[in-house]
Amino acid sequence: MIDKKRNEKIITLVDKYTAFEGFKFIFRSNDVCSVCNYYNICNKLEEGRVYEVVGIIKTKNKIFCKATNEYMQPVEVKLSSIVTSIRGGIPFDTDVIVHWHSIDCGYKECKFRNICFPTGLKDGDKIKIKEIIGRVHCPLNYNLLEINAELV
Repeated sequence: MIDKKRNEKIITLVDKYTAFEGFKFIFRSNDVCSVCNYYNICNKLEEGRVYEVVGIIKTKNKIFCKATNEYMQPVEVKLSSIVTSIRGGIPFDTDVIVHWHSIDCGYKECKFRNICFPTGLKDGDKIKIKEIIGRVHCPLNYNLLEINAELV
């Protein structure tokens, strides 16, 4: 778990080809990472969370990553906003903070599955609703809202 506030910028490394503002990635560590000289830089990220590059840090030093076999670029990242669904039986407004829980649904072929089970969210996460996108037309008739949210 990250012990910083969730909306703070974090300095980390990404490969030079993906080091541009707006690039989103899921952080996955590697066994090679724990013995790397740059482990303390990358280790600030939380496994399985989605991050977005929000700034590039210029440096003349070349940083080689043994895990990816690529040259790396220092960047500033923050946790990315995530599109998901929440039960919509009660009215919600933006900037409301709720605990997110996945829907109890076994319909694996649903076209909304990526919204109801988004990468980067875990049951019990506190999220802030940033935008209400609209109703989800759930084939199992769950009353769901599609929202854009951020972890808090």
